[in-house]
Amino acid sequence: MISFRILEPADYPMIREWLARAHMKPWWDEELKTVAQVASAYSRNPASTWRYIAQENGCDIGYFQYWREDGLCGVDQFLAEGDRLGQGLGTATLSAFIAYLENLGITDPLTADPHVSNTRAIRCYEKCGFIHDPDRSTETRYFMERPRPAS
Repeated sequence: MISFRILEPADYPMIREWLARAHMKPWWDEELKTVAQVASAYSRNPASTWRYIAQENGCDIGYFQYWREDGLCGVDQFLAEGDRLGQGLGTATLSAFIAYLENLGITDPLTADPHVSNTRAIRCYEKCGFIHDPDRSTETRYFMERPRPAS
């Protein structure tokens, strides 16, 4: 079972360790080299950003966040274990996060902007209903949007 718990300061060393893993380095917060830097970056919690640890059967498996701005809800995430990539866990966890957001009453269209070279992430988003928006994409960012759920 996939669930989410709020990120806590005690999680910062774990986040730092996850960010140092080989499968993470090309895509996520490579400049955060110390726990203090992670704490500084992840403790800044603007009123519009919420951070979570994803869990599978009670075990921490990744990081998820969302933010709301201008009628959209942006999402970012990563899985902690590189050897679990390509097995459907990302799609299952992102689908669970989408359901979690809907249960919170968030019905804004969801957006994501993975790096254009991160084909694994792009495919995961596509499997969860995100559609590429070439007009909002850049040389490095592949902008995607998941339309508002049907009422």
